[in-house]
Amino acid sequence: MLGTEILAEKKIGELIDIIGPLGYGTFKYENYENIAILGGGIGVFPLYELAKECRGPCLDPGANMRPYINTYLGFKNIDAVMLENEFKEVSDNLIVTTDDGSYGIHGFAINVLREDIEKKNIDSIFACGPLVMLKAVQSLAKEKNIPCQISLEERMGCGFGVCLGCAVKPSDGTYFLHVCKEGPVFDATRVEI
Repeated sequence: MLGTEILAEKKIGELIDIIGPLGYGTFKYENYENIAILGGGIGVFPLYELAKECRGPCLDPGANMRPYINTYLGFKNIDAVMLENEFKEVSDNLIVTTDDGSYGIHGFAINVLREDIEKKNIDSIFACGPLVMLKAVQSLAKEKNIPCQISLEERMGCGFGVCLGCAVKPSDGTYFLHVCKEGPVFDATRVEI
């Protein structure tokens, strides 16, 4: 049985034994004014927490400003769409796409983001989702010279960087980074996808 299945079997109020928090799971958005949040599939869940957090605090308490939140969510089809209403409440601009066109805009969320980068003056990107999407957003951010942070979804066996189950290749040529220990959130220029 996998970890999620074990958790699903637990009853409300039942105790569980966990070690945490581990790693660095926080996006750093405080220095940006017009952010793009890009999520695909189950990657939308951590991004919802980011959007809620961005919605509340101010960049400068004296100025009463917070970042403008552009959210781009991509799903396979209408049946896979999730958290749309929740994101509507915490986003200034929400775009939903489906690969098959059964809901929202037909195509990939990153393609809409690509069109919006210049006309909306987006100054940072935060992404979580399938590796193919993260590779595309990493490339887009590099091409447009926009700061980008990604959250990697890897199986984590030990949580301490010992088992190497979550090792990813860094862009500086060193041996590896542990998603459980140094991540899961990385500056997109720091890892090879």
